[in-house]
Amino acid sequence: MPNRWFVGILAFIVPPLAFLYLSKKSWAAVYLILIIIVGVLDFYLDRYLSISGGGLMLSIGAVLHSATICNSIHDGFGERWFNRWWGVLTIPIGFLVFILFFRSFIFEPFEIPSESMLPTLKVGDHVVVNKIGYGLYGTFGLTLYQSDSDNKKPLRGEVFVLYPPHGDSVFIERIVGVPGDKVSFSNKQIVINGVPIKTEAIKGTNTIQESIGDTTYRVQYLNENNRFRDVAVTVPEGHYFVMGDNRDNSSDSRMWGMVPSDRIVGKMVLIW
Repeated sequence: MPNRWFVGILAFIVPPLAFLYLSKKSWAAVYLILIIIVGVLDFYLDRYLSISGGGLMLSIGAVLHSATICNSIHDGFGERWFNRWWGVLTIPIGFLVFILFFRSFIFEPFEIPSESMLPTLKVGDHVVVNKIGYGLYGTFGLTLYQSDSDNKKPLRGEVFVLYPPHGDSVFIERIVGVPGDKVSFSNKQIVINGVPIKTEAIKGTNTIQESIGDTTYRVQYLNENNRFRDVAVTVPEGHYFVMGDNRDNSSDSRMWGMVPSDRIVGKMVLIW
């Protein structure tokens, strides 16, 4: 006989596993699809209407459904590995190990918490960063492995998730200066190694289009009295000078200095 308490708890937390445990593979597949659909709906409902709850309703329905199936099983309960509590639990454990590895060493999603990268990134936007080759590997605030030398070098104009030299909270910033660069910033103009970068004011807005190499993006200015409008630095070896696109409302290298290469997490490759 199936353990009813185990089935109920499993159905509430991970419905497909509860039905797999009960040898109801078709229902397990149905609930897996429903979880994906409801998860997407909840995401957009919460984002645009500040309401959600579909996941909770699905979990309650799965508990009631699994209880009905349990009551219909009187004998002949399956003898496969997934009909054992320890067997079915190897699936989420294996999945969590895979997710931990994937987030730590390959790609990791982040949510934008502030306006420091406006107009490029808005509060609540989600980004994915590529972590391969940058030397700092970990997730959920834990560092699992750190390489002394990075295989990939961030390029000017690219956007990176990183840790500032003063703390352990992640920031997302644009690389402006690489090791050895002489960078100056004055009167809304960045000059790198004596060469002004290309800029173009966008009429009717407070934004300016900048181009560094092959990368073109927009920045915005809000406060003409910002004391961080004038900067002149030389980027030391193994460090990077970074700035936010929201130039008057960004905590970046103008305030807390250069970012060591071993504090670089990964390059932004996707926004949604």
